[in-house]
Amino acid sequence: MFFIKQIKQKIMRTNTFHEYRSTFGATLIVMMMVFFGFSCEFTTIEDASQTYYEDSDLSISQFIKSRSETYSILYDILDTTGYSHLFKTYGSYTFLAPTDSAFEVYFEEKEKTSYQDFEISELKELIEYHVFLAPYYSGDFNMGIINTRTFSFDYMVSSPSADGSHVMLNKTSRIIYQNNALPNGILHGVDKVIEKPALSIHEWLEEAGNFSITLEALERTGLSHLAQFDANASAGKTFYTCFFTPDEVFEEKNIKSFDNLAVFISPDGANYTDSLNALNIYVQSQFVEDVISMSDAKEENEFFGTIGETTMAFGLRENTAEVVLNSETLDFPQGLNVDEFNSNNLVSNGIIHEMDQMYQLTTTFKRIRREFYFLDVPGIPFDSLVAAGDSLADLGLKTTHLDERHRYWPAPGGEDHLPFDKTAPWLTLNAPYSGKIRSDAQTNLMRLPMYLAFDICDDAADFTRKIPYVIPGKYNIYHDCEKGLERPTVKHYFNGEQIGGVFNLAEGSGRVTKVFLGVVEIPEGQKENSFRVQGVTPGYGLFRSVILEPIE
Repeated sequence: MFFIKQIKQKIMRTNTFHEYRSTFGATLIVMMMVFFGFSCEFTTIEDASQTYYEDSDLSISQFIKSRSETYSILYDILDTTGYSHLFKTYGSYTFLAPTDSAFEVYFEEKEKTSYQDFEISELKELIEYHVFLAPYYSGDFNMGIINTRTFSFDYMVSSPSADGSHVMLNKTSRIIYQNNALPNGILHGVDKVIEKPALSIHEWLEEAGNFSITLEALERTGLSHLAQFDANASAGKTFYTCFFTPDEVFEEKNIKSFDNLAVFISPDGANYTDSLNALNIYVQSQFVEDVISMSDAKEENEFFGTIGETTMAFGLRENTAEVVLNSETLDFPQGLNVDEFNSNNLVSNGIIHEMDQMYQLTTTFKRIRREFYFLDVPGIPFDSLVAAGDSLADLGLKTTHLDERHRYWPAPGGEDHLPFDKTAPWLTLNAPYSGKIRSDAQTNLMRLPMYLAFDICDDAADFTRKIPYVIPGKYNIYHDCEKGLERPTVKHYFNGEQIGGVFNLAEGSGRVTKVFLGVVEIPEGQKENSFRVQGVTPGYGLFRSVILEPIE
C-alpha cells in the first residue's frame, strides 16, 4: 500500500492553485528545448547539429532497441515515424513504453493486424501521448491530472491500482517496469497502450449508468451543451472540472427522480431554463473552469468560482486525508464528502469527480483574510530557484546568479538567467526593466516570505500579480512592502482601476509597511483578479504581497 501513503503525502503538500502547479522541472525542460534548438514539433530526421548518445551510453531509443524481446513493436513504430532520432538526443523525458503484448491487444481492439495498418500521423499522435517533457519517477505521479501535459499537449491522469501496488495511467494502463533511468530521461514499461479519452462529459455520464437524474437535470435546464465536447471551441473554454452526484447518493436524500430534485432545489418551480432559477444555478455550479484533481486538496480550503457564479470550497477535512467540498460553513461544518477513489475520471472536455454525499450549494462561507505573495507561494519553495540554477549550470551556462544570496531574473538580452515568465507565471512584467529583478536574500535566509526586488536602474518597476478566486464582498486592500531610502514612488491598480493615490515609499524608515490603499468590492462571478504596481519614479523596490481583509 506504499502508493496510498504516498498519495496522502502528496495531498497534504499540494500547490495553492492548479493553474500554477507546473514544476520547475518542466520549466527547465522547455528551456533546454530552446538551448538545443528543439521546438514543440518532433524532429523526424537526424540533425547533425545535435549530439546523440552512443551505444555505450544507452538513450531511450537505444534502450528500447536493446530490449527487443519486450519492445520490438514500439521500436519499429519509432523507426517508422522517425522519432527514434529524437529519443537518442540529449533531453529529460518521461517515456511510457507499451510492451509488445500491449500493442497486440491494442491492434486487436482496433481490428488491425499490425502497426503498418495505421496512418503515420496516427502513430505519431500515439507516441506523443506517451511522452512528457519532464522526468517522472513512479513515486512522482500524483492522484489526479499529471502536472505537465503530454508532448501532444493533452492531459493524463495517474492513480494507484486497487491494491495500491502499481501506478495506473488513465485508469487503464499499469506501469509494470518502472524507473529505468537513462541519460535522456526515465522510461516506464506499461501493460496497455494509453489512449486519449474519447468520451465527452455527457457521454461518460450516459455510459456510467448511474447519473440519470443529473442527465435529466442538464436537459431540463438547457445546459446539456456544457457537458458536450465542442471541437471548434478553444481548449481553455471547453475543459471543466465537474462534481456530480450519483443516483444512489441522491436517494440518501430521498431524491429518486429529477422531479424530486427540482422540488428540493427549486420548490417554486418556474422556468428551469432561466439562468436565475435556483435549479439552473445548481446545475451550473457543478462546473468549474479551473482544473482540479484530488491531489490538489490540502488542509486549508481553496476557493473557486463556479460557472453558476457561486463559491465552491475544496480541501481536506481537518486532520484527515478525506476530500470535501464547502466545509467550515454554517450549512456544512464538516463538508460534503467526495468519493476520491471513484473520482479523477478524465474525459475529452473535462475531469469528473463523484460525490459521496449529495452536492449542495451554500452561501454561508466565512470570508477570511487572504494574502498573495509576489514570490513565495506554494510551488516555489525557498530553495527551488537555487535548484533550477544548478540545473542551468549543468547545461554549461557561464553564470546563473541563482546562489543563496542572489537570484536574478534577466535583464533584456541576458542569455544566462532564468526567464521571468517561466518561473513566476502569476506575475507579468508590464514594461522592460534594464536592471536586475531578484528575490531578496535576507528574508530568504530568515525563512520568511521573499521580497520581489527591483535593483535601481533608469527604469521604473511595473508588474501585475494575478489573484485567484476570492469570495465576493468588500475588502480593505493593503500593499505589504518596504519603505526607506532610494525607494520608488508607485501607483496601484486593482482589476484595472486605480486604488489609492500616489505613494512615495522613500518617506519612512527601512521597515516592512502595510500600505493601506482603500476599499475594493469583488462582484459575484469574478473568477480572477489582478493587482498592479506601477512605478512613477525609479528606485530600489522591495515588494512582498497584496493583502485583502474582509469588511464585515
